Amino acid sequence: LKFYDEFYFQDSAVWKKNFPSITKCFQHTVLVWIPCVFLFCISPILIVQISYGRSLPLPWTRRIIAKLTCSAILITISSYLFLLPFAQSMFIGIPHAVDFVYPFMLLVAMILHLAFIFGCRQYGMVTSGGLFLSWLLFVVCGLPEMLYWIHHTFRAKVWHTIEVYRRGAQLIWWPVCLVQLLLHCFADSPPSSYKTINNRGTPSPEVLSSFINRVTMWWFTDVCKKGVQKPLEVSDLYALNDDDCSAVLVPKWSKLWGRKLSESDQRQSRRSSPKVKPPSIIWCLFLLFKWDIITAMITKAISDLLQFCNPLLLRSLIRFTEDSRVPLWQGLSLALAMFSTSELSSLMQSHYYYLMYRVGTRVQTCLTAAVYKKTLLLSSAARRTKTVGEIVNLMSIDIDRFQQISPQTMQYWSNPLQICLALFFLWHQVGVAVLSGVAVMLMLFPINFFITMLIRGCQVQQMYYKDERTKMVNEVLNGIKVIKLYAWEPPMERVITDLREKELTLIRRASLLRTLSDMFNSASPFLVALSTFSTFIILDESNVLTPEIAFVSLTLFNQLRTPMSQLAEIITQTVQVAVSNNRLTEFLISDELAPDCVDRVARDDDQVVKVSQATFAWDRSDLEPILHNLSMTVKKGQLITIVGRVGHGKSSFLQALLGEYMDKLQGYVGLSGRIAYVPQQPWMQNQTIRQNITFGKKYDEYFYNRVLDACALYPDLQMLPLGDMTEIGEKGINLSGGQKARISLARAVYQNHDVYLMDDPMSAVDSHVGAQLFSSVIGPEGMLRNKTRVLVTNELSFLHHSDLIYIMKDGRIEHQGTYKDLMQAGALEPLLEECEKEEEQRKSKVEDEEEQGFEELCDDYVDDILDSPTIDPILGTSHMSTVSGILARRHISTSTVKQHRRRWQSGEKSGVGTSIDLSCRQLTSAERVETGRIKFSTYLNYFGAMGATMAVLFVVGMSLSTAFSMSFKIFRSLASRWSGASCAFVGVF
Repeated sequence: LKFYDEFYFQDSAVWKKNFPSITKCFQHTVLVWIPCVFLFCISPILIVQISYGRSLPLPWTRRIIAKLTCSAILITISSYLFLLPFAQSMFIGIPHAVDFVYPFMLLVAMILHLAFIFGCRQYGMVTSGGLFLSWLLFVVCGLPEMLYWIHHTFRAKVWHTIEVYRRGAQLIWWPVCLVQLLLHCFADSPPSSYKTINNRGTPSPEVLSSFINRVTMWWFTDVCKKGVQKPLEVSDLYALNDDDCSAVLVPKWSKLWGRKLSESDQRQSRRSSPKVKPPSIIWCLFLLFKWDIITAMITKAISDLLQFCNPLLLRSLIRFTEDSRVPLWQGLSLALAMFSTSELSSLMQSHYYYLMYRVGTRVQTCLTAAVYKKTLLLSSAARRTKTVGEIVNLMSIDIDRFQQISPQTMQYWSNPLQICLALFFLWHQVGVAVLSGVAVMLMLFPINFFITMLIRGCQVQQMYYKDERTKMVNEVLNGIKVIKLYAWEPPMERVITDLREKELTLIRRASLLRTLSDMFNSASPFLVALSTFSTFIILDESNVLTPEIAFVSLTLFNQLRTPMSQLAEIITQTVQVAVSNNRLTEFLISDELAPDCVDRVARDDDQVVKVSQATFAWDRSDLEPILHNLSMTVKKGQLITIVGRVGHGKSSFLQALLGEYMDKLQGYVGLSGRIAYVPQQPWMQNQTIRQNITFGKKYDEYFYNRVLDACALYPDLQMLPLGDMTEIGEKGINLSGGQKARISLARAVYQNHDVYLMDDPMSAVDSHVGAQLFSSVIGPEGMLRNKTRVLVTNELSFLHHSDLIYIMKDGRIEHQGTYKDLMQAGALEPLLEECEKEEEQRKSKVEDEEEQGFEELCDDYVDDILDSPTIDPILGTSHMSTVSGILARRHISTSTVKQHRRRWQSGEKSGVGTSIDLSCRQLTSAERVETGRIKFSTYLNYFGAMGATMAVLFVVGMSLSTAFSMSFKIFRSLASRWSGASCAFVGVF
């Protein structure tokens, strides 16, 4: 039993005839094995994809039924072709072994296809790239046999009956495969309940598009059409895919990074002296996105290999034009192959960049969340070494560098691969002469390395000055009131300007070094080509620089230009990312608060807060603790009051209960339930009052109004132009201290949590307002009467409502008990006398500013709007806010609330909100995006910023560069017609 008699590939049967003809052996072996082996290899991947999806089943549609029908037809044909050799052995003779093998492989492949179609339908997989590529290979590889049977149908005079049957089966086989390919070009219909599952917004069509649609990115066409018609807004974009959401990415990163940190700590504990290398951020990112990176790597490799098909095809095309005896179909095939490889290479490269840009966005999401989370967990010692400016730079600059380098990461192996392939093919063109070009490249590497080290030094120093500048700007903004009061603007401006000048000096130096490196790398392909051609001519007088050698070599040299220029760019980016990686790693491995500082496990009994012999310090290295041997037990629904003199640890006690800032040295602290914290210094967002109160929680009008009434905010909202929709300036600059305190309390009440820790929330309000807040919110008849409340206060008039009172002195609990017990013991008398003196001093200090409070704010706000509709409303309150902020930074009274309450109760309501345009009342307006063509004035402003000298040099340089480039191409086209002396135009080529 012979496998086959014919050769696999007969040159005379294919290349020298006017119509190509491939042997049956080649048709039934190679052209069958390629698609079948491909399907067998990807079958495990398809099984994993289908089982991993496990979504709802797809509905039965005509497309799915058509796929199954075609698969059944192909299985029938494969079975028929498999049985034909047995019939042939009985009537004609012993068939070849290949006649049994290839139909059996086709039969197995078609059965697998049928199973995969069923599986995709059952587990909700709307498209499959593996199945599409498999059908594409079956169509492409089956086309020669289809043409063979069509060609021989009209030439053969006598056919055996079995051959007629075989021919009929083959003529049906290929059209059915083509129909399957067309059916797999479209995605199947998703489950009817898909839209109810994805409720984040309009789902991206990418999820439901076919494989070919995703590869060509045709699903993005609708967004492009909208962008042509109007400026795009956020509402015009699609919802994020599940894999791109921070809710999915951040937990994966946290789990992986936490495991690596634990492994590093374990290695550190096993070693005594040397420091263990911290976990690698880059390696963790690779583990997190390894499948996306591997897919992009394969895509990039295919794109690079396809690029080098063009020089080979170009050489064959030149030979075709020189030989008139070659059939025309060869030239057409070569031209079609050049077009196909170029388009496919471009398509694969575009898809590679799409994959890696998406990976870069995911990296940015994970690292930003990691830095934000780490900022909240830093220990007090670490906080002292990490400035706000440094943290801002980490999120805005360092993380952004990771995102920018993500699409370029494959260049580390892609560029050397392209260079090696180009040199390999050049060796076949010009021989040993290519070594001179290699020598030129090797000479440029030390220069690039030296320049890279200089750039790295500039980057390190620049980031240092950037951190210092950002830190100084932040301090100036925080203390802007004091700076303006004492007229310190000029010296502060000089300090910031000096830091910026140092930073700009380093930026200029690094830019000049990068320009020098780019100049060397841009000129390197030309120098390599010049040295190679010169050496080729000099080595042997018989060497002739023919058009074939010249143009193929030039094509290869042009392909060297991109990887060599990118090599310099990737080196520069690597230096920047290396600096950012060190900064991020140092930050992410900083000391954190002990996770077991506070036990958050829910308790079975009614004890909500339990503290037992706990001692706290700002840092574990501190010799003297701040809080000593604290013990407290709070049951559900109790009101606990903590009192004491200023600076004796009351606020620190609350911080210790929260597990923030302070390190627990000994003892036990346990809290159960959801916790709400009201700080002494209110924190305001630059949003509306309603957004500050709801704080991301769903708006409930009834409960919201109850909170406003309880926190005495109705009179204030009546006086504001837009009520609760009025925007609060940065850090609440257009609100008084009392208003900010009540909004902060209202925010906590609206959250409706289980435990409330309140740090003197009534210190910034008037006494009668404080009494109202206590009675309607905190006290036994208030909204929080059923909640557990721990209140730090200096208002001793409320103590008799407390279930338990703790008196602190020097960081210790000096006394504890009920109000009656402490009064009988005389523990409250010294505290009462001292608090009365402090209250008198506080009232005399803020008596003058109370008259300016809220009424001046609203009057200035409205007057500015009425005088000029375009003026920013914050200017009307900046002077008042500055003075009031300096006079009373902590205790700002709002006694004028009483006047507005009387005015509101008597029916006198402000009409400002109905007579002014809404757009004039907002502190901030929507950002305006310019559309259309870039105005000429924009270019003039750009050149004006450059300066006259630099602008002229820029225009002249670009003009000369373009002129020389065009002249070179024209001269090269003329020189290509020359076929004389070998060295006449070596410089041109």
